[in-house]
Amino acid sequence: MLAHDCIDGANTVALSLSTGSANTTARLWLAADALAPLVGLLLGREIDVPVFTLARLLGVFSGFFLYLGASQLLPRSQALRPKLSTTAATVAGLVFIYALVRIASG
Repeated sequence: MLAHDCIDGANTVALSLSTGSANTTARLWLAADALAPLVGLLLGREIDVPVFTLARLLGVFSGFFLYLGASQLLPRSQALRPKLSTTAATVAGLVFIYALVRIASG
């Protein structure tokens, strides 16, 4: 989680600076990015979400991410590098995720 958040912070600063924002603006976005997990943790402790609602929300978010992957990421990867290795890497990733889900579900 921390490694992912560290990369998020670097991306936030890079994006902010690449658009011509001042250093102070980039630092403010970095602070907001650093505080977001803590705010999420505190909100998560205070809000009680029923299991049925949580399951529906997870389904919606999963569908959204699958849609983004299928409609944006895969076509772009094929357009940038239309080789068999790109397709093989995609299939290997799907197999890996499937195996992780099977292992986690016991």
